[in-house]
Amino acid sequence: MGAPCATGSRYAFTVRSFAAQTGSFTAYFTASPSRAPTNSVIGLSDGQKYLHDDYAAIVRFGTSGNLDARDGDRYTSLTPIRYQITDYHFRLVVNVPAQTYSAYVSSDGMPEITIGTDLKFRDSAGTADRLSHWGVEAIESHQTRVCGFLVQ
Repeated sequence: MGAPCATGSRYAFTVRSFAAQTGSFTAYFTASPSRAPTNSVIGLSDGQKYLHDDYAAIVRFGTSGNLDARDGDRYTSLTPIRYQITDYHFRLVVNVPAQTYSAYVSSDGMPEITIGTDLKFRDSAGTADRLSHWGVEAIESHQTRVCGFLVQ
């Protein structure tokens, strides 16, 4: 189930709130890019933010055509994961006190793939003592749609 769908486009974040989390939790959502490749991010933040630099935990549909996640000051992925125009099911396991998260993805009935584990929150996001918002952003006329956002 989860939250209603939200779409990011034209370099603007579409931001939604969720119950503030201060410990460890898991976030689930489905994201679909309108083009491949594109440049689009989905992130978690400690408030209503409109710059990707302010998001602590981020997954990205990168311009290289690969999925990756933010680890401190860079994007990375344990394995190259090529993406296409389809639904991707993400799972982020977040530890707010440790300022880390792990990111996983699956699509089209395929087994879950690890994007990264023990990734550090984005360095430019500052120290977050809670996470309470998620946002999606895409470039130019591209769109990325996120549906079913849920925390447990």
